[in-house]
Amino acid sequence: AAPPSHHHRYSSSSEFTPDYTSSEGSKTCDECLNTHYMDDELESRKPLHGCVKKPPGVDKQDTNTHLSTMGVKPGYYRRSSASTQVYSCVYRANCVGGVNSTVGDDLCSSGSHGPLCTVCRSDGPGYFIDVHKAMCVECAAEKVPWHTWLVVSLVVTTIALGVAAVAFRSQGARWKMRSWARKNHDSLNRLGDTFTVAWVTIQTLVLLIRNHKDTGGEDPPSLYGDFLSSFGSLVSLDVFAVFPGTDCWYKGYVWSLVGNTVAAMALTIAALALFNYKKRSGDKTAWRVLKRLVWVSKLLLPAISLTIARTFRCITYDDDNSELDKITVLSVDHSIDCESSYYYILVTYALFMVVIFPGNKL
Repeated sequence: AAPPSHHHRYSSSSEFTPDYTSSEGSKTCDECLNTHYMDDELESRKPLHGCVKKPPGVDKQDTNTHLSTMGVKPGYYRRSSASTQVYSCVYRANCVGGVNSTVGDDLCSSGSHGPLCTVCRSDGPGYFIDVHKAMCVECAAEKVPWHTWLVVSLVVTTIALGVAAVAFRSQGARWKMRSWARKNHDSLNRLGDTFTVAWVTIQTLVLLIRNHKDTGGEDPPSLYGDFLSSFGSLVSLDVFAVFPGTDCWYKGYVWSLVGNTVAAMALTIAALALFNYKKRSGDKTAWRVLKRLVWVSKLLLPAISLTIARTFRCITYDDDNSELDKITVLSVDHSIDCESSYYYILVTYALFMVVIFPGNKL
């Protein structure tokens, strides 16, 4: 069969509209080119002006495409057949694409659903988001490797034994250790300062990039992205990403918000209690407890502040379509509706945390 003929059609006002074509044998240009789709409502109100350029992410192979029949490429999401907006997916492997009028959850992989297919399903075996694969992975299919738990267990055990050894060794051994520390005081301080600067620098870069992406910015160059991704989960206190699969046990942003803030408050309360105990006991080194608390706070507060601030950042989809109900969800967790009572409880908690943790920059 011969390819469709392309015509230049004029409107009643003699305005040139080159976006129309026609099928073979047709006497009129009644179809849109493959780069455009037909908006039937617009065409009815303003004849010969109903062809609208297809947004990025829409299949451009076929002509005679209407708004309701647009196909979506993998890596993109369209909420409804009446939606004029097509979104690039955050976790691109979750969005499998579809033909004709495939929209909404039908565009998502088997383990995902919700806006932009960002929410992992909890039914069946359950799924968690693997940030490195950019998709929801079945919990039973990918657990935390045994060697990861082995390394973590060894590290925790070593630290615990070290603390116990220092606490219960003889007074002579403690005196030798203190003498060694005093002798190498300057070197130890320089080592601590170097670690602090390195940690805070990497943490600041990671948090800036995450904040930039949360507000719709583009990904950084791969050179920086690959380097920072190695440290991102650790310095931002994202335990679920550090140990893949733990999100099968504790799901969602709420666990990060409550877990990080409660752990920081518990650490602060414990340090203040230890300081008060030493001070009442007449220990002249009690001030060192506060010094260490300030040092740890410098490492943790930026990540905790960003976690709290994310509670106030919502994103709206299909806000330019009067015929389609728009939805507003939490930017960092699309399973949370920003117009629900549950969200307002989160906001109340986050506002309280803003007061508790100084240095929050919203």
